[in-house]
Amino acid sequence: MKRCRALEGLNNKYAAMVNYYLSLPAKSFLEALKCFTRLGGFGDEYHDCEFSESKDKANFVIYYDWTSEVEISTMLSFDEYFYYLTEVSNVYLISCPESKKEVEDLLKEICTLFS
Repeated sequence: MKRCRALEGLNNKYAAMVNYYLSLPAKSFLEALKCFTRLGGFGDEYHDCEFSESKDKANFVIYYDWTSEVEISTMLSFDEYFYYLTEVSNVYLISCPESKKEVEDLLKEICTLFS
């Protein structure tokens, strides 16, 4: 099973988001990172991640989880979001080390959207 440091003592409000990204196939994870570089959301019928933005700059991230009868939405600051995204990326790179440069470049690009 994929594991990362971020899951140890993980606040429950972030668990669904982290678990969703850890469960994505490699191709879908890279697609998600590419969507994030365009401030695009990414998800499926049960999960979604969207950016609140103004003037081409993201202010915060909202993660939606529709896996239960009640919709759960979690608002994250960029620092929180980027921390968990980086941790999940590190787990992804264990399985796909050949994508290291691409993942690092995408993470840098995402980071510039919030600075």
